[in-house]
Amino acid sequence: MPHYGLQRAFTEYQNGEYDYLIITGNKFPDHITMYINSFLIFYPHKSIKNDEEIGEHIFEMQINSTLGVRDSAHFVFWVNDERITEHYTPENRGSFRATWEGRLSDIDSVMVQYTNDMVSEIGDRNLAIHKLNLNDQNLIIEYADLFLDRGRPFGRFRWNVTATSYAELAAHFFVDWGIDREKVIPVTNHFTNLRRTYGNALSLKQWLENNEMDIRGANVVSMDYHSRRTWLTYQKLLSHKTEVGIISSEDIPTQHSRRKKYNHAFREAVALVYYYLFVLPWI
Repeated sequence: MPHYGLQRAFTEYQNGEYDYLIITGNKFPDHITMYINSFLIFYPHKSIKNDEEIGEHIFEMQINSTLGVRDSAHFVFWVNDERITEHYTPENRGSFRATWEGRLSDIDSVMVQYTNDMVSEIGDRNLAIHKLNLNDQNLIIEYADLFLDRGRPFGRFRWNVTATSYAELAAHFFVDWGIDREKVIPVTNHFTNLRRTYGNALSLKQWLENNEMDIRGANVVSMDYHSRRTWLTYQKLLSHKTEVGIISSEDIPTQHSRRKKYNHAFREAVALVYYYLFVLPWI
């Protein structure tokens, strides 16, 4: 869900009489995608702070634009406050190397700045980072804390990207916005071979059973066109014990072109028919 969809859920939780806010969401892929102009900042762990030897250190990155080489993403690479290099993604999955000279102990942060986000008739241009190595050690998975800053570094729109799923990422937002951490429950969808909506609802049902949580009623917050299919799926899986309602968060009118909105509506209509015929009858 986009930020304004999460904000809709936050407002509903604050104004309603709810016991918990439960978030479902898929596991992240094995790379990081920057969906908006932003700064991805790596803070290396203390394990590299002991290296006091001055030398040349090599950064290697595998990176690509989601729209491919004809619509390249532009990024700037920084070490601490030093602008090292800038590039356009050269191919569907390109790589580049940069060198930095000094002590590893002097590295406070490593930053990738994505600068040319765009949504148009041809799609949504994003920047996908598959690997960022420092001297053959992967900063993404081995020894760095990761934060994404939207707008400007260290501003109010910052979130931790060490979460392993969209559910955990959304949970960070709700806790940062002031909801009691004990009341925010992320439920990761592990049924990735199933349709996403069905897999999310099935993961929630399994989690409730495993934790012996018997809920009397729940409202599900979903987005715009997708809300009816979401409601039907959750109601089908939970309704034998739970009364399920739906709250639809409208899309921002200026977010997409009229043609793209028509495409969204058409795809959702087709998916709804598919669920009626092939998914819901078998639950």
